[in-house]
Amino acid sequence: MDSFLHPLMDLYESASLWSLIVLELSVFALCLHYVLPQKHRQARTVKLSAPPQLVWNTILDIQRYPSWRSHVVGVQSLDGLHFLEYVARTRQQLVQKHIGVVDNLSTTTTATGTTTTGQFKTRVRAIEMTKINDNTLIRVDRATRHNKYLSSITSASSVKLGPRSSFEREWEIYIRLSSTGQHTLLTLTETVRSEGYLARWLGPILGVHRVSQRFLTDLMHEVDRLQKQRVLQQQQNLCESPIALDKNDWKCGVAA
Repeated sequence: MDSFLHPLMDLYESASLWSLIVLELSVFALCLHYVLPQKHRQARTVKLSAPPQLVWNTILDIQRYPSWRSHVVGVQSLDGLHFLEYVARTRQQLVQKHIGVVDNLSTTTTATGTTTTGQFKTRVRAIEMTKINDNTLIRVDRATRHNKYLSSITSASSVKLGPRSSFEREWEIYIRLSSTGQHTLLTLTETVRSEGYLARWLGPILGVHRVSQRFLTDLMHEVDRLQKQRVLQQQQNLCESPIALDKNDWKCGVAA
């Protein structure tokens, strides 16, 4: 044991101050890396003033994501509920999204419809959603790797997922009526696996659960807008009915 410690101590004593600082910081960073958790889990419940079916329709209509999700600039459907999500990287891209101009997106029309596809500038995520039952949906979000323009991707088999050690996000979305039956309760349980070196360090700094929090905020605003639109449409249909007009003229702005 002494034959091992003595050369090590001699090396330590002969090293310069900066070398010792670098060595100690490297050892500290290595130890901290293995102490940082590889998995983060968080559950959050929100109350929505809309029926469960309206909430499900909003979540499952992936083609409308760019219209209400603040950071999603494009969606490309691959196979059912398997799709690519193009997320803005910079503030400039967010500004372009809000004014309706996104330089790095191109729209192509095919026999199956119009598809918005991205190229290199946006962050590209491969999303796979699976509805387990009437109340529960699982969404898995992983990074993609590509060597070509993503507009050439036409099927799920063409997508190359990142290595297993990369960042992965899983959502379990559980939707049910409240006990009073007047609201819909949505519980999003997020599990984030950050086994990669960079992801494990940047996750706590940038915010591990910021994406799910942003999704819930956007969803609440969109569901509230759709519910108000739905109520106004029902009121308009009621006003246009000659049978119900006499009984509801106060709702239609008609003097009694």
